[in-house]
Amino acid sequence: MLIQGEVGKRGAPPSVYYFLSEEKDKVRTVNDEVDPDLIKVVDENYMILTPSGERLNGTVGFAYWCQKMKLPLSKTIEEYAVMCVKFARHKKRGLIDGTKKLTLTYGESALTKLYYLDFYSIDRFGKTKLGQLLLLAKQNQDKKLIGELARDVAPKVLSLIDKYQIKNVGFVPPTVKRQVQLMVEL
Repeated sequence: MLIQGEVGKRGAPPSVYYFLSEEKDKVRTVNDEVDPDLIKVVDENYMILTPSGERLNGTVGFAYWCQKMKLPLSKTIEEYAVMCVKFARHKKRGLIDGTKKLTLTYGESALTKLYYLDFYSIDRFGKTKLGQLLLLAKQNQDKKLIGELARDVAPKVLSLIDKYQIKNVGFVPPTVKRQVQLMVEL
């Protein structure tokens, strides 16, 4: 079964995991009817992790998700792209200013500004690319992936510090003890 491709294998002894192989050849591809600009939005913003732990980016991952959810690919790509454009309006210089939402939700706060990089998930479509990467890195304690996230986050944090002449930065302490912490890497 392993040779025939019906079962996949990950890892090396003593930690070997076997799983049913994904049927990638049956995953639909994006046809020529989809606007290339919409495909670009999906390619830049979408990522999914398969049950076997494979990372599928862009339209390949989106086609996989649509197949699993039994959704029409072209129509769903259009809906996803519209949602991404809607959420992108909240970003300025790659950051979302959450200060107004914080004030509306909690009233007064000791924080004068609150920024974040992306939404963790999008209605109907699940976790964002950043949300997926963060979850994967934390669950797997993957130092390389956590380093990748830190390299993406650091320039934006540094630009805020520079722009607002910030003298203090607060980090939320981890709620789960892990050997590799994102904040330490950052």
